[in-house]
Amino acid sequence: MGSANLSWMVLLKQLQISSNILLASSQGLEVVDRNSDSWKVVPQLPHALHVHVGDPMEVLSNGKIKTVVHRAVLNPKEARVSIASIHGFALDEKVSSAKELVNEQNPEKYNESSFSDFLDHLTS
Repeated sequence: MGSANLSWMVLLKQLQISSNILLASSQGLEVVDRNSDSWKVVPQLPHALHVHVGDPMEVLSNGKIKTVVHRAVLNPKEARVSIASIHGFALDEKVSSAKELVNEQNPEKYNESSFSDFLDHLTS
């Protein structure tokens, strides 16, 4: 099972642990390919910074930018540490599609909502 991000963006740096910490990716991150609805391994890119776009960015862009659905897969042969920097809005701050991206050809696709609204939905 994978997850999307409820924050608007996550910056993720993967660190490989050996006798010291190296700034290098370690295989284990997978994302959903929306065309085939299948999991794809994110290639190892030394010194890469992964930017995962979350649900509020999809709403703000009126669907032009899609949420990254991802998962981490364990690797029994290699230790890995992932450091995430999660950036989000205040609990009650409302997010809606940017008016510049809404018109007759591209109507608004999402209702205005906040993270607090989402939590209320989960508990109802």
